[in-house]
Amino acid sequence: MQNTLRRALVAAALLVSAFTTVRNQGGELKLLNLTKKVHDLLQITKLYTVFDVKDDEAGAVKSFH
Repeated sequence: MQNTLRRALVAAALLVSAFTTVRNQGGELKLLNLTKKVHDLLQITKLYTVFDVKDDEAGAVKSFH
C-alpha cells in the first residue's frame, strides 16, 4: 500500500511540474483520455480543478487558445 501511495504522489508531482514548466513558458497543458487511476488521483488530490481534462482529442485541440 505504501508503495502505491508513493507512486501516486510521484505521479502527481510530475504532473504539477510539467504543468508549471509549460505555463511558465506561455503554453497550455491538456490531459487527454485519463485512465481511471489517474482520474481518481486527480480527484483525491483536488488537482482536477487545476488541469484541463478532455475526453477526446478533437475537443482538446479545439480548446487551445
